[in-house]
Amino acid sequence: MFSNKGWRDLFDQRTTLFLSAVSAVSVVALTVGMIVFAFEYGRMDHFDRESFLSLKASFREDPSSEALANAIRVQDVFIREQHLRYIRRVKYGGLLLLGSMIALALCLRRLASLREQMPRARRAAQIESEQEQYRFKVITMLLVVILPVLLILFVAIHRPPKLDLSVTTSGLGSAVLVASSDEPVSDDQKWPQLFGFMGTRRIPDMDVPTNWDAATGENLLWKADIPIGGNSSPVVWGNKAFVTGADLQSRHVYCFDTRDGSLVWTCRIQTDALLGADFRLPAETGLASPTVATDGTLVYAFFGTNELAAVDFNGQMVWSRWFGKPESIYGIATSPIVHDGKIILQLDQGDADENISFLYALNTSDGKELWKTPRDNGATWTSPVISESDGQTVIVTTSDPYVIGYDLGSGRELWRVKALSGDVAPVPTVGGGMVFVTTQYAPLSAIRLGGSGDVTETHVAWSYDGDTPDVSSPLTDGLLLILANGYGTVVCFDAVTGEEIWKEEFRQGFWSSPVLVGDKVFLTDMDGKTFIFMMERSYVQKGVGSVGEFIGATPAFADSRIFIRSQRTLYCLGKK
Repeated sequence: MFSNKGWRDLFDQRTTLFLSAVSAVSVVALTVGMIVFAFEYGRMDHFDRESFLSLKASFREDPSSEALANAIRVQDVFIREQHLRYIRRVKYGGLLLLGSMIALALCLRRLASLREQMPRARRAAQIESEQEQYRFKVITMLLVVILPVLLILFVAIHRPPKLDLSVTTSGLGSAVLVASSDEPVSDDQKWPQLFGFMGTRRIPDMDVPTNWDAATGENLLWKADIPIGGNSSPVVWGNKAFVTGADLQSRHVYCFDTRDGSLVWTCRIQTDALLGADFRLPAETGLASPTVATDGTLVYAFFGTNELAAVDFNGQMVWSRWFGKPESIYGIATSPIVHDGKIILQLDQGDADENISFLYALNTSDGKELWKTPRDNGATWTSPVISESDGQTVIVTTSDPYVIGYDLGSGRELWRVKALSGDVAPVPTVGGGMVFVTTQYAPLSAIRLGGSGDVTETHVAWSYDGDTPDVSSPLTDGLLLILANGYGTVVCFDAVTGEEIWKEEFRQGFWSSPVLVGDKVFLTDMDGKTFIFMMERSYVQKGVGSVGEFIGATPAFADSRIFIRSQRTLYCLGKK
């Protein structure tokens, strides 16, 4: 170890002069950089921007316009994000400037001290040793200087993607961001989240094919390769289809043109996630099982890494957040849903006694938490749905053992029913004033909506304790209910009484969930074969389609087309 005197001798006059020069250059460079930052801040978009004030004025005239509200929200997010980036730059630059000034002051103080000392005779060996020390110190100091210089260059050069905040006005007078959906989109051109509108998988009749074959090209409009695989279902808004892909290195949102299958853009998600070297890719779900949701302005994507991000329609990330390291034996599979300006995320993890399961409501514009409700259950692999009951908007969730209804506005628990057990993956289905829930090794239960507190004894209308599904979710039109399991059994029930009406056995099992289009059910098995049959009290098959590879995701239906996603391919089917 060096003595105090040895440390002082290490900083001789030549070395101290060198360090003084370096510190002085750093002070000047950082001062100039701070001035540049100040000028840059003046050129940034602020809340007094004319277009932003114009939007606010238009919204005051038409406060019911959702397009105007979304435009204001997104501009607000980007302006705030620019301001926060500027604050971070000033903070880091200020710390570097302060450090350089302190170093310069210490060097000048050392030089003054050296000038007061008397010169000493030195032997040749000492001179040679000091020269070696000097070379060592020069190399070391150069390395020390390079790091802050690189940081300065990074801060000065790196600029975040900039959103084009210009707006256009449609014939109806609604202002929309260039970065959002650029054309009016009718409801039949939308499949906005997992299982479509409200998660019901029920849409009016649509002129889609009932026979197709990807191998021969029959009714195959196009197919597109997905660069990185995943299990998420497709989401459609107008002429854009969205899917996700992920591996341990990166997480992506992909946007395809629904007209020709071309890849419009790819957005790689960036968060502050720290997963650790021990984090492994879940074999059962992967990292891209959650399906995105969109409101036509932003796309909200959640991944098995517990990363959530919002991406605009130009493929630029608007905001992101991380919910901590995942704690789930089979990985994370829950999908976010969007309703009334809120992202609802059911993030159930760990064991029940760990108290790490929560239901979140987040602001769509910036991802900030609106409310967070603890849940007294362990990990699940399901997603919530929205229902309307007695004039109240309710979030319905499932877990082991409770089905719970929450108030959308506050996150307050309204009612619960003890009905399930085991690993819960199927999504609850609402129809006819009831919610239908099930999972493998637990009964299918029909629960009347409403009530307060624990309503297990009063609100279970009927149950069925047969072969229930492990992944596929039930489908109902309020009168009949279709249940498909992983062994290839499909059962039709009377939704009101629970009576079993018919049962069919298929060669392959089902992970995909059935979809009702008009009066026809579309159900895809794990071999990629879709069976089309009538929603009737007897099994009447209307057609069969095949893409010829494993399918676990649920198809999307929009603009008279069917979108089916395999691990690495997106298929678009339509009548030719």
